[in-house]
Amino acid sequence: MGNKYTTGIDVVSVVRFKDILIDEHFKNRVFSEQELTYIFKADNESVKLDRIAARFAAKEAFFKAVPSMKDLIMKEVAVNHDEDGRPFLVFSGKTKLFVEKNNLSFDLSITHDAGLAIATVVCYEATD
Repeated sequence: MGNKYTTGIDVVSVVRFKDILIDEHFKNRVFSEQELTYIFKADNESVKLDRIAARFAAKEAFFKAVPSMKDLIMKEVAVNHDEDGRPFLVFSGKTKLFVEKNNLSFDLSITHDAGLAIATVVCYEATD
């Protein structure tokens, strides 16, 4: 990438994910176990919907920020939170190898309000 920043953004309708909450095949293909645990520990269905939609938007924003990534596997990109609650991306499998090989770092921001979930990802070459 050579000192270049790239960005990705995605917006999704939260209500679109209502059926996905019960679609085991889709959930297990797209979300990590840690993400599913976080999503479903909420007591309120609207919070679950916000969480699942925001994570989906984050994955889409990641792949938009890194268009050279081939053979996309959404489950290999996961959203986690630091001790202050800030979201960050965690990688596994081929995606982790790609990120490490290319020395990439990412900043993630997610939000959900008024029936929408939005995520932005900034990708940049990591420096020592």
